[in-house]
Amino acid sequence: MNIKIKEFESLYYLKECVCEKKLIVCGDMQNRFFAIYLDGKIMLGIAYYHYGIDPQLLYSKDDGFLYLGFGMNFLGIDLYQERVVINKKLQSVFYEIMHDSTKKRICIVCELDLYCYVLGKIKWSMGVRDIITKYWLVNDKNICILCDDGLNYELSLEFGKLVEANEQS
Repeated sequence: MNIKIKEFESLYYLKECVCEKKLIVCGDMQNRFFAIYLDGKIMLGIAYYHYGIDPQLLYSKDDGFLYLGFGMNFLGIDLYQERVVINKKLQSVFYEIMHDSTKKRICIVCELDLYCYVLGKIKWSMGVRDIITKYWLVNDKNICILCDDGLNYELSLEFGKLVEANEQS
């Protein structure tokens, strides 16, 4: 499966290439415009507000999902059915899509939030009080986050339960 992203200069040019029902316009203001091509044909057009972090996509061959994070949005696309099944407006700016080695557990890291999806469905979510500055996976089972206030959390990917919390010195 060949997946490509093509950027456009404006919403006008994006609309010239993408039909209305395949266009997702996020929020009241947009300054970034792109289309996702699947095996050479346009699957989806997206217009959103860019906060300085480039869009990221993750393809999970096992469940046929394409996950896409950008701006303050997260999409999950079922490629077999060719439809958007997750269209989540995030509470804070998207940082990165992380996953376990099987790509079954997908963790969306944002400026102030975490979301964990399993096979295209939300498993858990969590907000924090201060900006997430560092994050990493531990043994394919947990995620650690370090916040700007010095608090460090380790959470189970499976259930979102707190495994450990401490303050960085």
